[in-house]
Amino acid sequence: MEHKTSLVEDARMAMYGRILRCPVEDNPDDCPLKEVWEIPLEDRIAWLELKSDEEIIELHLHHTKCAAAKLSDPSFLNNE
Repeated sequence: MEHKTSLVEDARMAMYGRILRCPVEDNPDDCPLKEVWEIPLEDRIAWLELKSDEEIIELHLHHTKCAAAKLSDPSFLNNE
């Protein structure tokens, strides 16, 4: 499946931030990037660069939905 270049570029750039840490909480256990956060930064970058456009978009959508769900949950917000 072909995706708009801007969508892929935006998702890829956002994922460079996500391989550093979770933007919402301290690297949650249920995140698909949990194991990635445990390896050296240069290995994280190499891992990300090997991902296809589809994989990048899927990861980005997962993180966008997860962050939105957590930020809309009053119990999550009250525990910070």
